[in-house]
Amino acid sequence: MTGRKLATAFFVALSCASAHAQTEADFYKGKQIRMIVGFSPGNDYDIGARMLAKYLTKHIPGNPAIIVQNMPQAASIVAANYIATQAPRDGTVIGALTRNIASQALLGLSNLEADPRRLVWLGGTSFPGRVCVVAGAAPVKTPADMLTKELIVGSNGAGNSTSILPTVFNHVLGMKFRLVEGYKGTPEIALAIERGEVEGVCSSYAQFRSFEQSFHAGKLRVLFRAEEAFMAEIPDAPSVYDLARTEEQKKFMRFVFSSARSEEHTSELQSHS
Repeated sequence: MTGRKLATAFFVALSCASAHAQTEADFYKGKQIRMIVGFSPGNDYDIGARMLAKYLTKHIPGNPAIIVQNMPQAASIVAANYIATQAPRDGTVIGALTRNIASQALLGLSNLEADPRRLVWLGGTSFPGRVCVVAGAAPVKTPADMLTKELIVGSNGAGNSTSILPTVFNHVLGMKFRLVEGYKGTPEIALAIERGEVEGVCSSYAQFRSFEQSFHAGKLRVLFRAEEAFMAEIPDAPSVYDLARTEEQKKFMRFVFSSARSEEHTSELQSHS
């Protein structure tokens, strides 16, 4: 299995005037920057954040130390709320948060206090591809089977792809996902699939990078990709968009999933606008 680049959305708490009153070198010299990761250690967000932290200090005047702190509760919603409402507003706190924060705010997620408009978006490391993976022995064999057969999938909470994807597919396409929440992250859910606790999970493809042998052994398989764009890593995986019966269904899924739309599809949309 060839993993895609890691997917992380980085936000920084709004800086106060003191950061601008001094030169950048003077401001950050001898200081420490905290990078708050909204997921558990080993998650692709965590790995991307730690990789960035390793090199970022060399590119900040004053070369401040950067430490990574995991705050995984509620699939990074707690981390987002902390950064927006409690973290120092002086440029010393950066958040590696779910890329779904903006869409979740628009949809009115009840436990999200953070207003994305009050945070400064720094960037992301890639456009990830999302997939739904099932156990090799799962009763569903094709995406169309999900219209008539129930599939029990693991989730680590609202605001995360493991919950957003199946929920949207249920309401928009009429699929029959049943969520079991409470897992720490996708790797833990993948292990739960192998133990027979649940039958599948929907998440970023990169999350399964350490389960290559399980795919080769037939313990796990990709049921479909949750992207319109072709994914070179899994060329035979069908797209869930093929099950959309109306253009309105496709438009709604594009809106909800737009936080990680592929570069290819973005270009296609721009060329038709």
